[in-house]
Amino acid sequence: MKLLYPTLAVSVLSVGMSLAQEEKEEKEIDLEARKASIPIIEGHIEDRQERMAEIANDIMALDRRLEAKLQKVVNRLASIKDSTKSGYRVSQIKMDAMEGLRKTAENYQSKRAALITEIREGRTGIPKEVLESDAKIFDQHIEKRVEQILQLSKSFTQDASVKKYEQVEGSSYYDGWGWGDASRISDEYRQNRRDRTMNKKQRNEMITALKKSIERHESLIAGFKDSLENRRMSEADRELMRSEMNRHIRILDTRQGQLEELIIVPQPATAPLTRDAAMDLQDALKDAASDMRRDFETIFVKYADLNRERSKVFKLKRNLEARKKWIAEYEAKAKE
Repeated sequence: MKLLYPTLAVSVLSVGMSLAQEEKEEKEIDLEARKASIPIIEGHIEDRQERMAEIANDIMALDRRLEAKLQKVVNRLASIKDSTKSGYRVSQIKMDAMEGLRKTAENYQSKRAALITEIREGRTGIPKEVLESDAKIFDQHIEKRVEQILQLSKSFTQDASVKKYEQVEGSSYYDGWGWGDASRISDEYRQNRRDRTMNKKQRNEMITALKKSIERHESLIAGFKDSLENRRMSEADRELMRSEMNRHIRILDTRQGQLEELIIVPQPATAPLTRDAAMDLQDALKDAASDMRRDFETIFVKYADLNRERSKVFKLKRNLEARKKWIAEYEAKAKE
């Protein structure tokens, strides 16, 4: 019985030493495995960054081409007007283009709102600085669309003093008092009435839209000011909210200036388009609009791809940083 205790003690000690040795060996193996994984992860990051750069370059190249084509169309439309032969056609083309630009701005606004939500929630792990930079790009595109809409709005023919009647050449009549020349309502007068009607319609829509925008931004600014009084708000949320409030203040100032621009619009320098030319232009713009719509869709699809790659890269970088930190701490502890 006396021999049993020393034997048991030796056995326990032996097992303990064996487990400690195994643990040490496992850590050494884990250390070597983690060291070996570093260049693999770094290579993975490099590959994904290259892919990320490819997608970003594709987006920028397509965006540049699209913006150039769109501005070319806007400039072309802003340089023409209806003739006595085209009637309302050119004005309607312009109004359709303005509606298309408005919808594009709304798409960018929707994407921007999703970015702000992501900045606040941080689900994808993409740094907020990157997303904030994207939001500024969307802001630029939104404001560009508004400027283009205003450019078209101010290109409508303004009301002018046009002589209502014109003399009918080679025609005269006798009214019981004497002979007189026959007259009729001139084509120019009729066209001026059409121009005035279309300009009034689009101008009222523009003014209404700008006033609604001003009211919306004023309401949002007031809401932000109230929310910022909340002392329990996190500093990150406070910073984001303050940034958004300042953005709305800037936009409010811009919209108020744009509204003032529409109060008095000078007669634009535009050239009349014949009926056939207006019809041909309408067909050409339908094709161009279809092309640009597909390009916009492609940009947004690629942007979603870019964010997936970004999320993957930043996740890999965090993993790499954690492994390097673990190795450094382990080696420092081993030297103690």
